Amino acid sequence: LASGRLLATLRGHGGAVRSVAALALPSGGPPQALTGSADWTARVWDLASGQVLATLRGHEGGIWSVAAVAPADGAVPWGLTGSEDRTARAWDLVSGEVLATLRGHSGSVHSVAAFVPPGSTPPQCLTGSADRTARVWDLESGEVLATLRGHEGTVWSVAAFAPPGGVPPRALTGSADCTARVWDLASGELLVTLRGHMESVRSV
Repeated sequence: LASGRLLATLRGHGGAVRSVAALALPSGGPPQALTGSADWTARVWDLASGQVLATLRGHEGGIWSVAAVAPADGAVPWGLTGSEDRTARAWDLVSGEVLATLRGHSGSVHSVAAFVPPGSTPPQCLTGSADRTARVWDLESGEVLATLRGHEGTVWSVAAFAPPGGVPPRALTGSADCTARVWDLASGELLVTLRGHMESVRSV
């Protein structure tokens, strides 16, 4: 970033690369990246060498979104993918094994986010879909914990965060209905609607 010099070009996907996520390992190993492609696969890359470490296969449609999380306890890093096949999947990024398949959306899953609520293991997942909803998932059981309803268009982007001071975790969603919304992740309650954009909110 300091020099603007190109360090690596990651080649190997057979379709457009729609999403990337960086992964810093707790062990201090070389930085890695997770990519998701229209070729129905995701790949894990070593950014020092540019080599593919794992190819994640199993989706039956292009991948729209990826996310990665390295648990603080040094456990194996998790990857998340959201696809045109209306599912999201959780992966072991070392072995490439599918850990959970999250089914329930009735439209493409356009966005995924991983987060670790205070005192919770393993990570949870937030998904946004063309079915106009976002969902919160327990990655251990694959169960839906909350469904966030209220958008009047595709949910293009999701994010999750835990405010300081013991405030419950929040979700952010951006939609084709030109709004972004803030939600209580535990209850699914809508807290704030952010209005002002004239077009789809594609990223939050």
